Amino acid sequence: MPLAHRKKIRSSKSQHSHTFLERQFKWLAVSCILLVICILTARATFNMYEKAQNTGVTAASVSKAVSEMEQRHNLAKLHAESVGTERGIDREIRARYGVKKPGEGVIILVDDPSNNKNKKSLKGEQ
Repeated sequence: MPLAHRKKIRSSKSQHSHTFLERQFKWLAVSCILLVICILTARATFNMYEKAQNTGVTAASVSKAVSEMEQRHNLAKLHAESVGTERGIDREIRARYGVKKPGEGVIILVDDPSNNKNKKSLKGEQ
């Protein structure tokens, strides 16, 4: 083989190994970049999932609070309507301040002890 041809073969081998290393380095660089992108994407996805879970819990608690407030509002509305009448005002004054009209008395209801014994004996027989 001529000498020029041998040099050409050697230079192509060194050039081939040089391009092989360049390809390996480029592959490594691209792989690292893709790995970083995958990690960032996974992290963002997890954060969004966590926020979605928190939003669901918050929405449920807000919904519960709204329904409780609506119930309280309805009760207050009914109470305000009943107090708006003459009878409602009278009832409210009697309940809060223990006031009675002249000539009215207090009635105390007491259970008859003999009735309670009969009820107990009836329960025992069953």
